[in-house]
Amino acid sequence: MNSSQPAFSLAGKGWQLSFQRRVGGDVSANRGAIPCHLLSDSQPFRVLVPLREGEDIWLAWMLEKGIKSTGVTSHGEPVRLTRVVELTAANLFAADAFERAGHHLPINGTTVFLAATQAELSGDSLVFQVEAEGAVHIHDVRILLGTPSLYEKVTGLRAPGATTASQGYGGWRLP
Repeated sequence: MNSSQPAFSLAGKGWQLSFQRRVGGDVSANRGAIPCHLLSDSQPFRVLVPLREGEDIWLAWMLEKGIKSTGVTSHGEPVRLTRVVELTAANLFAADAFERAGHHLPINGTTVFLAATQAELSGDSLVFQVEAEGAVHIHDVRILLGTPSLYEKVTGLRAPGATTASQGYGGWRLP
């Protein structure tokens, strides 16, 4: 499933998912979408997402009305989904943390499974279910966070470069 161009989102009936990285904890921490690579495009989707040391990831779920997503870490810890934007036909949700021992932790390479070798490609970092009203199962999405070097070995593509907290938006006027 190699391609010369990286993918930046996945989609199914009634939903779309992209992966966003963060560096730091303030309002300028967002660094935009990062690529993903389908390991399996049959049910369930399995996707590899590169994640650098020092970066957090949040998942942007666009869900049509009547569709919901729930997720857990590989250890069964629930992932928090927060509605960010409500539109007429859909809602944008952020999956940005999970609960462990009563505390919300960011999703990153030190808090969830991060694959570093090809032998670890069968693992999962996060597992989501997408359902329609009435608990009608639509899709499963299994996400494997991996080191940039693993992503490059598997895909033949370069992983995004590192960013630092000082590279965020500083309040200057945008064009």
